[in-house]
Amino acid sequence: MFGDPQLTFLARRWLNGDSSLPFVQKLRELGFDDEAAATARLALRDPECRDRESLEVSLNEIASSPNGWLDALAAFAHDPSEEGGSS
Repeated sequence: MFGDPQLTFLARRWLNGDSSLPFVQKLRELGFDDEAAATARLALRDPECRDRESLEVSLNEIASSPNGWLDALAAFAHDPSEEGGSS
């Protein structure tokens, strides 16, 4: 996978029940940010995701999200409006 045997090893570990975080980190280290983001999103769909906070941080870093973006997004999802806050 991507020419790096360690990626294959980490992917197999994740698919066998270990954390996806080492796989996501290695993808990022090798410059595969799109693949790392897609993998993190997939892992976050698991309600029992072990490394949720770290994976969310990785996604924010990949997307270059500004500080407070996740909180603003959560607030908007809870109360959608053009102003982005409570009405």
